[in-house]
Amino acid sequence: MASQEEVAAMRALFEQQQQRFTEQQQAFDNERAGRDAQMQQLLTSNQAMTGRIDDLLKMGQAEQDRRVQLEKELQEERARSAQARPLVDVSKIGQKQPEKFTEKDTAWPTWAWAFRNYLAAANPATRPAMAFAKDAGDDPIDEEVVATRGWTVFSDQLYSSLVGFTTGESASIVMNTKEGDGFEAWRKLERRWHSAQIGSLVADKIVLLANEPVADAGLGKAVQDWGA
Repeated sequence: MASQEEVAAMRALFEQQQQRFTEQQQAFDNERAGRDAQMQQLLTSNQAMTGRIDDLLKMGQAEQDRRVQLEKELQEERARSAQARPLVDVSKIGQKQPEKFTEKDTAWPTWAWAFRNYLAAANPATRPAMAFAKDAGDDPIDEEVVATRGWTVFSDQLYSSLVGFTTGESASIVMNTKEGDGFEAWRKLERRWHSAQIGSLVADKIVLLANEPVADAGLGKAVQDWGA
């Protein structure tokens, strides 16, 4: 049986070991708390840096978008300026004035071509603008679309030109269109005479398919008519 001295010594040793364990546990807890605090600080710092980077990226994207928009607006303004130029005196560049439209459906393609290029000599924007009106087909021309494209001035000029180059039914079509709305007037004329001309082309090709002899003098025209 252990003596009181041995029991006391064993108790003291146990208490010392318990004290060391408690101290080690406290040191571990303190170290872990320090690491957690450091990790939290790093996380907060990283989050702040990420937010700053995101802000810089957004600012850069906004600046890029603004630059692209400004370039687009500049290009549109240049296009509008070119399209809205007043017509010049084409006689000074050797352009012959076309005759008035003869009200014959077969004459429409040639006359429309001559009239279009007469205006194009003064303003190159004529071709895409008048093609736009022609392609509208049965759909009336929206004046807001014309304004957006910068064609308002040219549409008004086209109307005035059509007044001077049309007679009979064509003049009535122009007159019954809102004054100054040249693209709408051109759309109506294309719809009226181009549709009629299609039937004539079909008839012409039927004649050509008959393989009737053609004089040498008319051979070139016959080939071109067939190609049409």
